[in-house]
Parts: sequence; C-alpha cells; structure tokens
Amino acid sequence: MPAIVLRAQTDARCRAALKRLGYVKARSRYARDRRDGRETFAGLRHEGLAPTMEFVRLWLAEERKRIVTATRWPFLMTMLATILAGVVFAGVARLLG
Repeated sequence: MPAIVLRAQTDARCRAALKRLGYVKARSRYARDRRDGRETFAGLRHEGLAPTMEFVRLWLAEERKRIVTATRWPFLMTMLATILAGVVFAGVARLLG
C-alpha cells in the first residue's frame, strides 16, 4: 500500500487509542512525556503505537474544543434557568411581603 494510506491508518488507530485512553489521562501522560523531553508519546506503547508529541498535542486541542462545545449549551440553559428562578423568587417574595 502507498505510504500515505499506511500513515492515515496509523493516525486513525492512534486517534481511537487516545480516545479510549481519555482526555484527562492522555493530557497528564503528555505533560509527563513532554517534561521528560521525549519525541514520541509513551502512553500508547501497550497498544504498539508511538505517535509523535505534536500529533498528541493537536489531538488534545481538538478534543478540548469538542468537550467545550458539547458542554456549552447545557451550561447556558442551566444558567438561564437559575436566573429565571431567581427573578421569580424575588417577584414572589416582593408580592408576599
């Protein structure tokens, strides 16, 4: 197979393995490996993968954006409901005395 196809397959396997590892664990292992000055990410050795630190950094940035986007609407709706409940409470408290 062409090298570009093999590279794409390896990248897809690395992304799937990082997703299974989880954002928090991947971030902590990335920080440790970066502090140790490694060229490749050691957190996926048990799966026979060795992505570059740059690849993992980009994946962490993408995953963070995905997490923030996924939690934005529930947070905003909860904040709006809290504000409305406060306004209603203040209105009832004013009516009752």
